Amino acid sequence: MAPMPALTAAERLDAIDDFSSQFQHHLMNVRGVALTASLRLAIVNYAREAIFCSECSDQLPQSACLKPGTNFFAMIAKIEHNKNASADTEIPDTTAKILRAIVHSIVNHQGRLDATWYDNVIHSILETKGILPQETDEEEEESNSQQRQYLAYAAFAEILILTCMSHCLHVAFLVLGRPLPALPSQSELKDGLSAKQGPTLLDWTSLLKRAPRRNPKICFTPFVYSGDFNKRSPDFRQISKEAWHTMQGMMDRTAPELPLGFAVEDTVFMGQMGELFAVPDKDFMALYNTELDPALRCADDFTRYDTEFISTKVAEAYNYVIPGREEALQGLVAAVTCRPVDLATVSKARDVVLQDQGEGTLVEAAVVLGLTDAVTKVTDATGKQPLAGLLWTFLKFVFAILRYLYEKWM
Repeated sequence: MAPMPALTAAERLDAIDDFSSQFQHHLMNVRGVALTASLRLAIVNYAREAIFCSECSDQLPQSACLKPGTNFFAMIAKIEHNKNASADTEIPDTTAKILRAIVHSIVNHQGRLDATWYDNVIHSILETKGILPQETDEEEEESNSQQRQYLAYAAFAEILILTCMSHCLHVAFLVLGRPLPALPSQSELKDGLSAKQGPTLLDWTSLLKRAPRRNPKICFTPFVYSGDFNKRSPDFRQISKEAWHTMQGMMDRTAPELPLGFAVEDTVFMGQMGELFAVPDKDFMALYNTELDPALRCADDFTRYDTEFISTKVAEAYNYVIPGREEALQGLVAAVTCRPVDLATVSKARDVVLQDQGEGTLVEAAVVLGLTDAVTKVTDATGKQPLAGLLWTFLKFVFAILRYLYEKWM
């Protein structure tokens, strides 16, 4: 249950611990759609290691300008990333290499993710042995090619969600200076429902009434609406009633969860993350009120940073700014978003906030920073067009109808 408003710092910390415990339970006992429990645990570990990867920043620094048409995924897949050795237990090297490349892309290079990156990720998921279940013969593989394509969409959704939830928790605990809760070991994982029963492997060819939607004006990943599901399909029964009830609202609104409908249980759980972190809806949804589609802007080079900068300055103009707080928080953000993360720098920035602004500000900063950092990665990794752009698209449609009626009757 979501914590009540007006929390104390201690209550907010309890909410973070609560979500951390639920996340571990989720890994142990909630089955993935396409990925095994071992792969899902490895992905969470890769997300933890990614922020410390010096190779990501050395080989592909953020200041580097990539040429148009560059195959970014191929570049990052060739890097020998800094690894947490325990994360690769029971995972084949080739499988670990591809999954690590995907996760490090999301955590460290979200501004470089585009439709080409996504297509290359899907291709790698399909072609790399050990990610999706292998077919027994060529004839079976041919007949199930469409289903495997849909499972690849689901695998991507799982990877993205698990990466972002793991990263959100990691950032929050890092900012707070608290030890990161231990994840289940591979041996402990075997006792959970997820490992014992394996992925659900939902048959999307039966579960959907139509092929997944593709509309680059909305996002560059495939997506589904709740009305696209065939509720008479036997596979529909594998989706819990609670998850479906929650998911219906997510899929039929303009939220970033739209492209993640292929991983229903994970998407619903990710939605609970915002509630458990007690971030008000208006603040949470503000993360998406940004125009990203150049076709709907006056200037192609007007970035999300520009939009957020203006929003911040407007907020400053109408709200009292506590002296020193902006500098302290800016230092904290800079320390956490730097790659690779330096723990000494984070500790110093944390102490500044704690000493100058108090524990309450530090806790609020931790949850907002963790959630913001994670959620914007979902937006960038799916090419999701945020609320402002979708509203403008809808208004243009309405204006076109009005113009048609005017020309017809006048």
